[in-house]
Amino acid sequence: PNNLSKLPNNLSKLLSNLSKLYRNLRKLPNNLSKLLSNLSKLYRNLRKLPNNLSKLLSNLSKLYSNLSKLSSNLSQLYSNLSQLPNNLSNLSQLPNNLSKLPNNLSKLYSNHNKVLRRKLTSISLKSRKKIKSLTLKKPRRRSSSSKAKRRSY
Repeated sequence: PNNLSKLPNNLSKLLSNLSKLYRNLRKLPNNLSKLLSNLSKLYRNLRKLPNNLSKLLSNLSKLYSNLSKLSSNLSQLYSNLSQLPNNLSNLSQLPNNLSKLPNNLSKLYSNHNKVLRRKLTSISLKSRKKIKSLTLKKPRRRSSSSKAKRRSY
């Protein structure tokens, strides 16, 4: 008797559950189709995975190489920057050194010619004429008018 009293309620629940089951079964083909589509995409992506991993490894290798070069270049840059104060100091001496250049060149010409003259004294006259052409001539600045005078002779 007690179980019979529960029967209408249980039947109602059964009908409700059967209704839900029917709705879910109606959705099943669509869900299975989506599942197959997703599995197909997964399969395609898994097939591409080895190639993509290979590309990734190659790119990582290039990245490592480039980072190594960057490190080397930064190290060189640091070294160059550390030498900059010394180079700037040397640069500040440049005007003074350039001002000494004409005098030093003049001394060089003079010394070269003195050495040649000493050598010429110990060489025969014929050989002297050949060697005399080796003496360095000091560059002379002449105005255009003096050149014209020399041409007129």
